[in-house]
Amino acid sequence: MGTLSPGREREVFEKESIFNFKCYIEKKVKKRLLQGGCKDSELCCDLVQEVFVRLLKSNNKSFSFKYVSYVANSVVNDWFRKINAKKRKAILVSLDEVFRE
Repeated sequence: MGTLSPGREREVFEKESIFNFKCYIEKKVKKRLLQGGCKDSELCCDLVQEVFVRLLKSNNKSFSFKYVSYVANSVVNDWFRKINAKKRKAILVSLDEVFRE
């Protein structure tokens, strides 16, 4: 096997870094979902993509693992809040209807 050129070596390193970064995010999201009692793998993939979207929307050019962990937790917490809000959804009834009966 031959050695890689410096340009190709950097490309391989960047691909490996992105893969490791994705695995790290996936691990954080799965852990947080399991803490909440959810085991849906499709949901995990969707939330990982949402983490990437939020990271790309931010103005930071470099991300620390601590910041990525914070964003991943925020995405999962937002999802849980949305689900819990649907459970709490109340039916609004006017007082006039209540007192007529």
